[in-house]
Amino acid sequence: MLHFAFDVVWFALPVFVSQAEGVWIDRLLIIGLTLVPLWVVLLTRFRTGLWADSSSSLRNSDWRPAKLERRESETPEKLEDLGQVNPLLRWIIPVLGLVGIVVWLLSSEFAPLVPPIEIGRAEALATAERAFSERGIELSSEWSTLSTVEVPINQNDRFVFREGGKEAYAQLMGTYLGPPYWIIRSTRFEGDLVERAEEYEVQVAPDGHLMRFTHQLPESREGASLSEEEARELVEPFIEKNFGLQVSELKFISSEPRQLPNRKDWVFTFADQADYPLEEGEARISVGLSGATDLDGFRYVHVPEEWGRAERNRRTVSRIIAIVCSILLAFIMVAGAIAAVIRWSRHAFSTRAFFITLGVLFGIGVILRLNQLPSVLIRFSNAQPYNLQLAIALIGVVMGTLFLASTIALLSGMVHEWIGRNGNRSTPSQSAVIGLSLGALFAGLMTLNHRMEVQMTPEWPDLSSAAAVIPILATALSPLSGVIFQSVVLMLTVLAVRNLALRKPWAKYLPIPAFLLLALVVSGSGGPDDVVSWIIGGTVSGLILYGAYHWILRRDISVVPPLIGMMVTLSTLQQAILQAYPEALVGGIFAAFLILALSIVWMRRLSG
Repeated sequence: MLHFAFDVVWFALPVFVSQAEGVWIDRLLIIGLTLVPLWVVLLTRFRTGLWADSSSSLRNSDWRPAKLERRESETPEKLEDLGQVNPLLRWIIPVLGLVGIVVWLLSSEFAPLVPPIEIGRAEALATAERAFSERGIELSSEWSTLSTVEVPINQNDRFVFREGGKEAYAQLMGTYLGPPYWIIRSTRFEGDLVERAEEYEVQVAPDGHLMRFTHQLPESREGASLSEEEARELVEPFIEKNFGLQVSELKFISSEPRQLPNRKDWVFTFADQADYPLEEGEARISVGLSGATDLDGFRYVHVPEEWGRAERNRRTVSRIIAIVCSILLAFIMVAGAIAAVIRWSRHAFSTRAFFITLGVLFGIGVILRLNQLPSVLIRFSNAQPYNLQLAIALIGVVMGTLFLASTIALLSGMVHEWIGRNGNRSTPSQSAVIGLSLGALFAGLMTLNHRMEVQMTPEWPDLSSAAAVIPILATALSPLSGVIFQSVVLMLTVLAVRNLALRKPWAKYLPIPAFLLLALVVSGSGGPDDVVSWIIGGTVSGLILYGAYHWILRRDISVVPPLIGMMVTLSTLQQAILQAYPEALVGGIFAAFLILALSIVWMRRLSG
């Protein structure tokens, strides 16, 4: 009681020193609620009319836990056997799988919209070193050099792609639309806090040439305060040298001064109206001048304000859908994990599957995140100690990976026990052929469905592994966690729907809405580009899943890993063929081998 009152006093101090109007109400509420135990005693005294000691049975020392009867482990009943997969389907599905591969080949995009990254980290750092040397800049050992691959797809890309199509997008790519590039950041994490605001940033183009050099100065740094005419005399030669354009052929837009304590900075904006392929918007050049020495410029597409406002509204709806779908997906996982813990306590759980899944996912997750550490380090703030940020990042890697791996492992343990209790009647070879064929068919149909949707955003290759310490390792291991997660979620859904449909009369209508909801939630969790396309695509995917459930999955659940494995394999091979970075092809081939090996081994485990 005293500890509680002590906490209230300290937390309530701001209320009692405040002079705000009506604050006395808050003070009375705090006092009244804090003294609730006293009011209980006084109320009891009023009811009984006398003071008396409380019964010993109400004291903590008199409490004894009730003895629990030992319960025998529960053995859930086996469900009705739905029989084998129709023998005719076993002949038809492989043919449909071949059709799916043909459709996938015809519907997939194998020509990238952006130039591939042709160099690795070493070449990018060498380009940055040459840029420093050419400018006579020597950095001491206290400077840290960080690097990653930047994927600068933004509103400019969406505007050009939607208003001008692929032709206009290709025309502006690399000039007024930024390609993927290496970014080299040089900064300090020790020393005077104000001086640490100074940074260098070097952007290296996909082919290895210098794309942009930026020197960020502290706001208090001394420098010249030039007039507009004097500043423009420095800016115009910079434009002609770095962008190969004559200032006389450009349209002047604006000059914006920024008065700082010890200098004046300028930003000049020009429009390039030559060969601009769109009727709306403008190709613009922005050049910044700090004092009289540091110049930095870049090109971009100016998006009309009305179009940008509509785009923001559309993306707000997309983000809301993504949040709702992510919450629903998290709810499904958490609810499944809680059910798994309950079943574990009742000895209806596969601990072997749990620990294998946990070990595989945790190992892959930690390796991948440590391999991607350079992309984390470059985001560190130089206003905070480097070691502290590194420790927080590493702890976050371990805890986040462990939490996610544990959740999926719990679902896996429950699913494997469920399958082991009810079994499958197909042979491993039959399950493998059916699963791989279904995966190829699904991949073809979903790729075709995606191509028929309205594309609101240009599709870039997957560059997430390009900046890894060992890109081949990142490329090879990245898809495995997705295969495990998707397989477990699909098996959990199939088994839950099947068991309910067999036990509850009302649940016979559950499969169709369940698979429609699953498809919409999974596809919407990433944020759909277009709501109508998301609904149509999710509905089509849900109906395809229901068809697979009705004819195949509820009779042979072991086909799920090869089904998911084939879909992810084809997607991985498509990215490998694009060769968006030097290691993409080799890493993609390794990834395909690992995915199929994992799928087949897992399928055989389920069949056994």
